[in-house]
Amino acid sequence: MKKFLLIVLSLVAALSVTAKNIKHIKILPLFSLERYVGDDIYDVDSLILEGRLYERDFGLLRNYIEKGRLTGLDISRCNVTDNKIPSYAFYPSIINGAKGTRAESNDVDKYYTNLQYVKLPYNLKRIGEKAFARTNLRMVELPRALEEIGDGAFDECQYLESISVRGFKSPNVNVSVGKLSDDITLRVPVGCRDRFMNTGQWNGFNIEESANCFITATIHMDGSKTVTELLGDKVNKLDSVVITGQMKEGDVLELRKVLTSSGLTGVNMGNCKLEMNELVSEAFYSGSIYNEDVPAYDYQLHYITLPEGIEKIGAYAFQGSLLRSINLPSTVKEIEFRAFAMCRELRGMVELPEGMTSVESYAFADSPLLSVYIPSTLARLAECCFWFGNGKEAVPGVVYCNRLNPPVNNSVDVLNFDSNEGLGTWTLYVPMGAKENYLTSENGQWKYFGRIIETPELTGITDGIGNAVADVATEGVEVYTADGRMVSKGKTMPSLGKGLYIVKKGGEAKKVFIGR
Repeated sequence: MKKFLLIVLSLVAALSVTAKNIKHIKILPLFSLERYVGDDIYDVDSLILEGRLYERDFGLLRNYIEKGRLTGLDISRCNVTDNKIPSYAFYPSIINGAKGTRAESNDVDKYYTNLQYVKLPYNLKRIGEKAFARTNLRMVELPRALEEIGDGAFDECQYLESISVRGFKSPNVNVSVGKLSDDITLRVPVGCRDRFMNTGQWNGFNIEESANCFITATIHMDGSKTVTELLGDKVNKLDSVVITGQMKEGDVLELRKVLTSSGLTGVNMGNCKLEMNELVSEAFYSGSIYNEDVPAYDYQLHYITLPEGIEKIGAYAFQGSLLRSINLPSTVKEIEFRAFAMCRELRGMVELPEGMTSVESYAFADSPLLSVYIPSTLARLAECCFWFGNGKEAVPGVVYCNRLNPPVNNSVDVLNFDSNEGLGTWTLYVPMGAKENYLTSENGQWKYFGRIIETPELTGITDGIGNAVADVATEGVEVYTADGRMVSKGKTMPSLGKGLYIVKKGGEAKKVFIGR
C-alpha cells in the first residue's frame, strides 16, 4: 500500500510540473499590456489576449518568451497597430536570449525565440520583415484578411512544418518568406492549388488543398435555440455560416456579437425570413470607427447575402464594417441614415434596385464606391448620401442613373462632400436624350462629372439595364465578380444575380452588367 501511494504521489508531482499554465487577459482601451500581465507572467506557458496591442507591446511579449516559459500566444481577438505584426517582433534578442534556445550553425551560435505556437489576429493585414524569424514555430495559420508578408518573415524557423492559408487569395510576399525546410507544406483552400502555384512566390512549396482552410456551417433558426447555441464551440473554426429559418431582431444582434468573438468573414442569410422584413438598425455596426482604442464591435465580416423580401435596411446597419461587396435584394425600398457609411473596403459596385424610393443622409458616406446604379424609381437623394471622388487621390468611377431627370436633392452636397473637383474623374451614364437635363441642373452636383454619356442601355423606366449578357459565352468561360471572386467556370453562361461581372473567354476579358 505504501509503495502504491508513492507511485501515485510521483505521478501527481510529474503532472504538476508538466501542466500548462494558461493565462487569459482582456486589455481595456487606452491601456498597455504591461498593466495587466502580473508578477506570474514568467511562469505562464500560453497567453490568450483580447483588446488592443500597440507596437511596444510586442517587445514585452518577446521578453516574456525569452526570459520565461511562454511558448504559445493567441492574439486572434486583438487589434494591432496598423493591422500589422511589427518587423522583427519576435526576432531573438542576443542579449536577452534564454539558454537552451540557441542552435549550432556553421560553428556560430544562433539564438532562437522559443515561440512555438501563435494564433494571429483575424483582421491582420501585414506581417513585417523578419517578424517571426528564428522562432521555434511548429505551424502557422495565415488569416484571410492578410495582404502582405514582409521579407524573411519566417526566416530560419527550423521546426516549421506547415503554413495554412485561410483565404482564397495569396498574400503578397516581399522577396521571400524566408529560408525554410524543403519539405514544408503549404495548405490552401480546396480549388486554390493552381492559383498559389502560379504566383511564383509559393511554387517552391509542397502545396496541398485542405477542406480545413475554409470551413462553412449551416444552422436553422426556429426559435428553440440561439445563434450561439447552434454554432457552439465550432464557431472559432468557421470562416462562414449559412443561416436559414426565421430571424428576429434579437437574433440578428446576437449574430453581431458572435462575429466579434470569432473569425467569421461570410454570412449567408439568403434563405432567412427577417422580422418585419427589415434589417434592424445597427445590425452589423462597428463601434470602433471613431476611436481606434474602442474596439466595441470589431469583426471581420467581408461578405453577406441578404434575403429577398426585406424592404428596409436600418440606420447604421453596416457602418464601419469591413464589407467588400453588397448585392442588395430586389425588394429593398429604403436605406436609412448611415447604413453603409465608412465601409472602407466597399470598393466595388452597388446597384440600388428598381423600386427603391429612399436613400437617406450619409447612407454611403466615406465608403470608396467605384460604381453605382441609381434606379428610375429613386426620385430623391438625401444630403451627402454618396461621397464620389473624395480623398487625396482622384480615383475614376462610374455612375449609371436610369432617370431622364436627375433625382431631387435637399442639399448641394449629395454626390461629393469635399468639393466638386473630385467628380471630374467620374463618368455619368444617363438615358438617351437626358444629358442636357443633367448639364443644366442646379439641383445637386450632376454637371460636375468629367463625362456625361447617353446610352440606350438605360431606358429611364423600371426595366433599367436589360440583361446585357448576349453572345459572350459558348465555351471555356470564366466569370468573376468585380472584386475578383470566381463565380463560374464552364462552357455556358450561368444564371447570375444583378451586378457587374468580368467574363473571360479565349484570353480576352469583358465587363458585363446584369440588370433585373
